[in-house]
Amino acid sequence: MKHLYSFYSDAATIALQSIFAHKLRTFLTLIGIIIGVASVVIVGASISGFNTYVVTTVSKMLGVNHFVIAQFAFQGRRTPEQWERAIRRNKRLYISDYEWLRDNCKSCLEIGAQANASANLKQLIAKANSYIDEANAADAHAHSLANKMATRSCSGARSGIVVRPIPHVK
Repeated sequence: MKHLYSFYSDAATIALQSIFAHKLRTFLTLIGIIIGVASVVIVGASISGFNTYVVTTVSKMLGVNHFVIAQFAFQGRRTPEQWERAIRRNKRLYISDYEWLRDNCKSCLEIGAQANASANLKQLIAKANSYIDEANAADAHAHSLANKMATRSCSGARSGIVVRPIPHVK
C-alpha cells in the first residue's frame, strides 16, 4: 500500500513541478482546453436551437399532424415534356376523392381540399389562334373552341388534399 501511495505522490509532485516550471505553456494549454470545450458546447446549443426554430416554424405553417396528398410533388422547373409525363403518370385528384376521404376517414380531425391552376398565356393564345384559324367558322363557334382549349391546357395545374389526423392521447 505504501508503494502505491508513493507512486501517486511522486507523479503528483512531478506534475506540479512541471506546471510551475512552465507557466506560459500551462496557461496556453488551459486556454486551448477552455476554448475547445466552449466551442463544442456552443455548436451543440446552436444546432439544438436551430432544430427547435425549424420545428416551431413548420408547426405554425401546417401543424405537426398534417400531411398532403397531391398529384405530384413540386420539384423545381420542369420542361413541358416533363410536365406531360408527370401528368400522364400520376392520377388526377378530383373533388370526389376529397369527399370520399372526408366521409370515410374516421381518424381524421380535419380534411381540406385545395386547387390551383396556372398557364403560359403566350402558348394559350397561340393555340387559341391556331384553333380560330383552323375552325374557319363563325366567330362565336371559334371563340368557344378556343375557350375549351384554354381550359384544357393549364399544364401547371396543382391540386391537393390536406389531412390532419386526430392526435393520439397517451
